[in-house]
Amino acid sequence: SGKTGTPTAQTAGGAFTVQVAAFTTEDRARALRDQIEPEWPGARVERAAVAGQIYYRVRVGRYVTRGEAARAAERLAAAGHTAVVAGE
Repeated sequence: SGKTGTPTAQTAGGAFTVQVAAFTTEDRARALRDQIEPEWPGARVERAAVAGQIYYRVRVGRYVTRGEAARAAERLAAAGHTAVVAGE
């Protein structure tokens, strides 16, 4: 039995993702990922260097269209998270 409301476009080849947060420590990023993972399977931490600073981004989903990513971002925002659509 599948979950209702799970976006079918959440595929490995999606062009868009939703960033929930960015931290300067990996531990904080992993803690948030672990917190949201039950509701957002596949939530992940991605390491990124921005202007010489290392950030650990918590991201969910891989969506084919920006609209699908925006709907996921709205669900995350409704749950109290900051959510921004980002290109992969």
